[in-house]
Amino acid sequence: MKPQSLLRNFLALAGSSILIVSSASAATYYWDSNGTGTAGAGATPNGTWGSSVFWSTDSTGANVGTPVLTATTTSVDDVLFSAGTDAINSYTVGLNATTQNARLVTFEDGTVTLNSGTLSLGTGGGITVTTGAVTGATISSNLTISGAQTFNVAAGRTLTLDTGTFTRNAGSTLNILSTGTVTSTMTNLSANDATGIIGNWASFNTGTSTTYAKFTGSTITGLGYTGGADGVTAAASTNVVTGGGNLNYTLGASGTLGASANINTLRYTLGGNTTLTTNTSFTTNGIMNVGGGT
Repeated sequence: MKPQSLLRNFLALAGSSILIVSSASAATYYWDSNGTGTAGAGATPNGTWGSSVFWSTDSTGANVGTPVLTATTTSVDDVLFSAGTDAINSYTVGLNATTQNARLVTFEDGTVTLNSGTLSLGTGGGITVTTGAVTGATISSNLTISGAQTFNVAAGRTLTLDTGTFTRNAGSTLNILSTGTVTSTMTNLSANDATGIIGNWASFNTGTSTTYAKFTGSTITGLGYTGGADGVTAAASTNVVTGGGNLNYTLGASGTLGASANINTLRYTLGGNTTLTTNTSFTTNGIMNVGGGT
């Protein structure tokens, strides 16, 4: 359709009554086990997500006035453990038999374990372990991700993905943005090739430091490119050659790839007007452009 036709259609609609149906609004909830009128969440706020009416829109936990209190949350909601600053102990939050939803889950107090059931994370969210009064968090429930996800763990803190099953819905990506430690023994969240890479959908770090995410033991780290088993630094584009499909290259030079290259992944780091080309067919499981070049 021509632009003029689109404009005429828009002007015609502008003179008509248009019904717009909005989606449910997102909310921010804080875990609070000690009810209304008492600030904080309680020193050991054990409970069950999905049946305990512990989610409050009051960050202090005092619940004075007209806060929203609920047992369940949605895939666009941000949730924090916990209200106030008094949840200083280790505590457990069970997820009841149905799936519990959130966009972003933040752990900021105590040492929290989520177990049983399934936690499903909505698009644009993830998991954060802050620099606050939290030592770490453990997820022993099943974990499902949708859309783009970020796991951000502060220095000195730990996120442990434990005994559940990990499910990645189609098209979902995961970025581990972490100065702390992320470990996983979850079913389906593991290295899927000999070099330890999780998948071409999983990355580590940010900006020009981004690499593919890999496992070192049970810890998620970034892929190294030191010429060892997991990665190779190519001095020139023509050095990106066949490696039986098992080599991971990082390349900081423009030019033309080696003929009929068969590699596992390629990470391109140059920006500006630099260009990487290929004159023949090549095979790879992933291409990552962290520099912004072409």
